[in-house]
Parts: sequence; C-alpha cells; structure tokens
Amino acid sequence: AALRAPARGTWAGSVRGELSGAAVRHRLRGGGVESLDLGNGSINLDLQPTGIDGRLLLDAGKTGRLEGQLTARQSTPDAGWRDWSANGQVRVDSDAVGFVDSYLTEIDRVTGRLRAELRVGGTIGAPLLNGDLNVSNAELDAYQINLALRQINFSAELRDNYRFNLGNFHA
Repeated sequence: AALRAPARGTWAGSVRGELSGAAVRHRLRGGGVESLDLGNGSINLDLQPTGIDGRLLLDAGKTGRLEGQLTARQSTPDAGWRDWSANGQVRVDSDAVGFVDSYLTEIDRVTGRLRAELRVGGTIGAPLLNGDLNVSNAELDAYQINLALRQINFSAELRDNYRFNLGNFHA
C-alpha cells in the first residue's frame, strides 16, 4: 500500500492485496462461531485526485466465485467525491448461501446456488444497482413457524435500486 497526501487536501495512492484462505467469522448468540470460507483472491485499489479504480476477486473453488470492478470519475472540477460518476459490475456464482441464517435469525437453514450479475451506476454518494439474480436448487427451513421449502428456484431483476421483479418462482 502506498498513499500520499499533499499539504492541500487531495489523496492519491494504491492498495494491492492478496488473500489466502480468507473467511468471514460470525459469532452466534450461543457463543459458537460460524465461518464462511471466501477462498483466495486479490484486491486492487488506485486512488487519484480525480478518480478511483478498484477490482476484487475471490475464488473459493467449487464453492464459488466473486468478482467485481468499480471505476469512479470526477465529473466536474469542483465536484466532491460523493458526486463522482460510478461505473462497475459485480458477478457472484456461489453455493455458499448458508450465511443467510446468521443474519436473518428467523431462518434456521439455507442451501442452494446463487448467481448474480449486478451493474453499478449513478454516483458514489447515490449508487444505482441494476442486474439479475438467480437462485436454484435452494432449500429453506424456518423451524419457529414450521416452514420447510424445497427445490426453490427463482430469478429476479433489480432496476435502479427501487424495482424488484420476481419471476419464475417455484418451490
């Protein structure tokens, strides 16, 4: 990593990182720890006074892959960083959806395959997400309400953060 800041306010620099055996650990209420293996990957970030370029790659082998890139540019000379135009994409292909039950306590177990392709637009301060999401061969259990869903398959569209169209739902 290298950063530099002149006496008058603008930052510039870069960050490069390699990840090996990366994981997210979540402490459960009962004291246990749940771990989501993210695999290996890299993160690259370049910051200039008028723009940002970033890339992320996580590869967990058979479990899945996450890759993304973001570019942000200053649109006018006096624009603050929140007003910089944003352009990017995120791709996810993973069967590691079991983490959902760590954050939604009403759900006890989730399995399945998640594929998503999202595009980022708008500005850094007000990003717009558009894209497609597909879930296949999913299972969901919520024991508190005696719910067990099997063979859940659906596709969804997200448009401009606000419209979420669910299609082809089967369970």
